[in-house]
Amino acid sequence: MPTPALVMTSQEFVDVPALPIRTASGKWKQVTKRVKVEDKKPVEETDAVAASAVAPQKPVETKAEVAAVLNVDEAREKIGLLAVDVTENAEDSLKNVKDILKFASADVFNPKQREESRQIQSTALITLLAVFKDILPGYAIRPLTEEEKNARVGKLVKTQRAFDEAILNNYRLFVVRLEEILKACKKGDSHLVPVAVACVGELAQCASHFNYSDRIHVALVSQVFASEAIAELAIKSIERVFGEDPNGKSTAHLARLLSDSLHDRGYANVTERTITAFLSIRSRNLYASKIHGPAVTTTHDVTKLEAYRKRQGHMSKLEKKELRYKLEESAKTAAAEAEDSIQERQKWSTNTLKFVFRVLFGILKAVEHEEETTDGNVAKAMVTLLPSVLKCLARFSSYLSIEFYADLLVSLRRIICKNSVQINGVTTVAALSFMSILHLIQTVLQLNSLQESAPSVKGVPVVDLKFYYDLMYREMLRISKDKECLEEWSTLEPAFEAVMAQLFLSKRQVPAERVAAFSHRLAALLEALGSHPVPSKYLVRLLLRLLERHQRARAILDAEGGIGIGGAYREQCPDPDFCNPFSKRLDVTALLKRNKAFSNDCRQILQNIGRLAD
Repeated sequence: MPTPALVMTSQEFVDVPALPIRTASGKWKQVTKRVKVEDKKPVEETDAVAASAVAPQKPVETKAEVAAVLNVDEAREKIGLLAVDVTENAEDSLKNVKDILKFASADVFNPKQREESRQIQSTALITLLAVFKDILPGYAIRPLTEEEKNARVGKLVKTQRAFDEAILNNYRLFVVRLEEILKACKKGDSHLVPVAVACVGELAQCASHFNYSDRIHVALVSQVFASEAIAELAIKSIERVFGEDPNGKSTAHLARLLSDSLHDRGYANVTERTITAFLSIRSRNLYASKIHGPAVTTTHDVTKLEAYRKRQGHMSKLEKKELRYKLEESAKTAAAEAEDSIQERQKWSTNTLKFVFRVLFGILKAVEHEEETTDGNVAKAMVTLLPSVLKCLARFSSYLSIEFYADLLVSLRRIICKNSVQINGVTTVAALSFMSILHLIQTVLQLNSLQESAPSVKGVPVVDLKFYYDLMYREMLRISKDKECLEEWSTLEPAFEAVMAQLFLSKRQVPAERVAAFSHRLAALLEALGSHPVPSKYLVRLLLRLLERHQRARAILDAEGGIGIGGAYREQCPDPDFCNPFSKRLDVTALLKRNKAFSNDCRQILQNIGRLAD
């Protein structure tokens, strides 16, 4: 009988693959373990079993493996794990971005399970957006020159250059995939388009400083003219870029793209939302001449070096000379950088205004020549854009160059005359809404204020304000009898207040007859809005301010019925200066009795108006 020692020596030991382990550096290492077997046959079986126990699966590398993953939950889990590795250690795991991009490809999934593939692609796109927002650097990556490529650099510089190149290549692939999805919308496959538009809009907002921003802006503007839902998403993204642009570069580029697109389409099929998107542009990006940020940096550098020199105390002549040279060079460099920054911002703001006014004037020109248009639907659509155009003009007219004043004033007056109609013997602009009229008058008043502030400039046109006083007077009579307009009065109040303040509450001298005539119009609006206490309170306060500012107009409050001018008050007269307003008394007590819905605040203000006659 053999001894136990001989039995142990007769057995064979075999190395079998085991589960890999992760080293301290974070890399996986394959290990083996030694097992003993009785004979060759069990050894072969053990090897087969151990070989099947492969260590954790590697990231998906082939399209066939991606296509095999049809379970949405499994695919989302893999995408999430790959994204976590990238965000935690971008330098070593940046290659996972290409694996996530494979999940976002359209040609690797089974066409029979189209809905699941769309869900997986949407998840991949949104995940990539979050990954790039986290790992993108705060600077644009500049391509290296031949000298820089051939120059000898250190290990850290080589590593940083390789990382920047990898980020740029992967980001380019992501942008290309988004462009492919947006182009596929024209072929009928529009299920991923809302996700792609949302991604493009987010990149235009948060990655405007990085490479390929121009391509992102082009892709975003191309969706403005898509279906209504997609266009709304694109316009909202553009408005966010306009409202959060730090320096005005993205604003100028988007304004140029929008202007070119509208011009190429002949301003046809343009919606009001496209025009009102310009209202989101930041004012600080238009006042380029008032930029002082870089100059503050210059002063800060000089002050810092001056303080350093004082702390040094006694210095040798050589040290003082070196410090003085350093101070001068730093000041010159900072001043040069500040000048370049200001010039760039001035260029961007100038381009923004140029393209915005190009759109507004183009639509005004199309409206003026609508009679020459053969398509009546196009002409009607142009007229519907007038409120938005006039609103933008009221917003940006203060930035307009003086040489355009005359043309703009002529165009605005021509639009009023062209849309005027006769209603009960009175000429009114019924084709335009009251809000459009308010914006139009506000634009003219802003141009007039600019003309008054620069009287020495030759060639500045003189604004006929009497024409616009008469226009406002006639329109107030029209809206006092328009129930639909009265119901929406709360939306008209800000523009109405701005126009009335510029007409009557500024330093401009206004005839007393005109102020009295407008006071009667305000009283007529009060009677029409008697059931609306909040608007009535606003109008009562405006009437009080009017009569407090113009003392001679208080004669309409006299108990004797005016100042003794004969004749009757002509309410339908289109000219406020000749309607004989002082022949009719503004009876505050009767107004209170007729409108019992007035709040206590309105009654108190009306009583204060009544005391002005004493």
